[in-house]
Order: sequence, then structure tokens, then C-alpha cells
Amino acid sequence: MARELTLFDDIVRTDHRHSKRARSAFDFLNTSAWSACHNMRDTLEQWFEQYPVISKNDLRSRFRKRDANHESAFFELFLHEVFRRLELSPEVHPESPSSRGRPDFAITSGSGSLYYVEANVVGLRGFMAKDPLEDEVFDAIDDLAVERPTRIALDARTCGTLSQSPPVRRIKAKVRQWVDRIDEEYRVPGRIEAEPSIRISHDEWSLNLAAFHRFDHDSKRMIHLGPSKGGVLNDDVALRKNVLAKAKQHRDLDRPLIVAMNTQSGFQDRDDELSALFGQEAVSWREDAHGNVVTLPYVTRQPDAVWRNRGGRRYSRLHGVLFFRGARPSTAHSVTSHLYVNPYIQADVPPELLQLGSARVRSREMRWEAGMPLGDLLDLPEDWPGERTPGFSAG
Repeated sequence: MARELTLFDDIVRTDHRHSKRARSAFDFLNTSAWSACHNMRDTLEQWFEQYPVISKNDLRSRFRKRDANHESAFFELFLHEVFRRLELSPEVHPESPSSRGRPDFAITSGSGSLYYVEANVVGLRGFMAKDPLEDEVFDAIDDLAVERPTRIALDARTCGTLSQSPPVRRIKAKVRQWVDRIDEEYRVPGRIEAEPSIRISHDEWSLNLAAFHRFDHDSKRMIHLGPSKGGVLNDDVALRKNVLAKAKQHRDLDRPLIVAMNTQSGFQDRDDELSALFGQEAVSWREDAHGNVVTLPYVTRQPDAVWRNRGGRRYSRLHGVLFFRGARPSTAHSVTSHLYVNPYIQADVPPELLQLGSARVRSREMRWEAGMPLGDLLDLPEDWPGERTPGFSAG
């Protein structure tokens, strides 16, 4: 009898260490002995059992690769489970009249209406980009907490590019001295409002570390926010580009399209989503022939968005955009989600998806309605993913 296909290896796990930054998210999740990782593996395997047999090999292959492929495969598995629990009968990679590939899913509402769904994972280009030379520095700084557990949490931001290996030992010693002073000065757990910082430079590259929090327990990791990199696209620009790419790819579909976005920048908010879909905010007013202002300034939106540009309304086949903010195995119970419905047409969307939260125009105003907690929909416990080492940040 053929062995049942699984996402993870059937091995004995004894590794309780934190993951190095160069290590792939899948490799850490596959080999870690942490209870939290065991819980995530067990749940993901249950989801995988429900995935269509004909598509399992492809999903498994991508899920076990490095981060970009792993993230997209996880999101497709996550969406399939969400759709299944909403009783939307998800079909993977259905045939369609589009000449540019198949959509990721077809879903069918309780009324029998069919919709296509295209999935995409997006973060700011370069925002959290992997740089092996930078990783040497970040791993060395994290090792400070392994050598001597600390309660100080750091935010790391970089600018520029390293062209050669930096002086890791010197940087590590400098940060050690600085953290010791911070640890001595700030003894009360909680947010450090002053956010003392240190700047480290090497050639054309610089690193800024800021102490933003003190835990009430020891941690074996120093960097808890970032690293983030300056000089990248804004969230709304990145969102608009990615939604537009999917809308263009599937412009010839015979059914309504919904684009599902898993955004990973960490700083995205409603303003970014509104700017991407409806245009960036602008202040307008009217003047007479003599240049005198005849109306009070009022807020409008520029015609530079997914559903509207200077040529007017567009992509009427795109009926909705479903945003998930930061869906990962470790956050699956608490992800924020909203389905934005196209207000320029009589958009038809599955009512079942509105249970995830909605954003719809009512009386010329955008109205948000909260959806059910994903933890309830997916039957995940409140303390998901369970016991973890302080500073845990698995993908």
C-alpha cells in the first residue's frame, strides 16, 4: 500500500533552538521540537488531508521549498480550508476561458453561483528582503541573548547595502555594551517610551537599533521587530500593483473574480487598502476665474486605483478583493480579514465570504463590518499555537 502523502517528515525531533535567519521557514517548522511547532504541523496535516488528491503533489512540493514558494503554498492551503469550512465547495485550479492560466480556485455559494479566486502573497518589495550578509549581523546580535538572556526587545532598521562581510565581532561587542546599559536603566516591564537607540555604520550600510520594550521574562532573542529596510515602496503602491497584476491576468473570465491577498508588511492598514482600491486621498477646492476660492477644501481620491483611473471605471469582472493581514501558520487564529466589494458595479459576491468581514459603500460612505474570528472558524484554541519559547517568530 502506498504511503499517504504528508507535508512534513516522519522523524524524531530534538531541536529546541531558535531558528537562524538564513534558515527557511519550512525547515524550522519541519524539524523543531517546540510544542508550538508540533501543534502547527498537526493542524496543517489535517488541512492537507482535505486538499484534493490530484493537487497534493504540487502543493507539497512548493510548501517544502524556501520562503516565497512556501508562503504561497501555505496561503493556498489556508484559503482552501477557510473556503471548505464556509461550505463554498472549493475547486483547485479549475479550467477557465482565460488564455493566461487557470485561477487558483473556483468556489460555489449556497445559491449555486460560481466565482473564481486568485491568491497572492505580497509584502513591500525589499521591506523584509533576505540579505545573507545582513543576516550574519542579526544572528550575531540575537546570539547575545542566547549567551546571556535579556529582557530588552530591539527594533532593527537598515539602510543601504553591504558589499562585503561586516566586522561582526566588533558590532556584537558594541551592541553588548549598549544593551547592558539599557538593561540597567530600564527595569520596569512594558513599553520603553524613550526608545533609546544606537546607530552602526559600515561603508555605505547602516543599522539602527532601538530598544522599544522590556519583557517580564528572559528572552533568547534580541531583535523582535524587523529588520526593515528603508527606501522601498509604500504599502498602497505594492497592494495596487499586485491586485492589478491579477486582474489583468484574468480579465477574460466568464465568472466574477475575487482576488485574495495575504499581506506581510506588518504596517498595512485600512488607509493603504483604500488608496490601492479607490485612489490616494487628495484635498480639492474650486476657484473662480480670478483665482478666488469659492468652495471649502474637501477630500477626494485621485484616479490612480485598481477600480478607477483617469479613463474611468475598469476591471468590472473584479467583484471583490479579500485582504488577510499577515496570515501565517503561527497567526492563523487571529488574522484580520475584510472583503472589499466593488462599488462601481452591481457586484455579486458570495454571502458566505462576508462572514470574514466586509467593506462596502453604503450611502456614499465606506462601512466596515467585522467578521467571525478565524480561530472560531478554523477551530483553533485561544492560545494558538501553544507553548513556545520566549521570542518565538516562526513563519
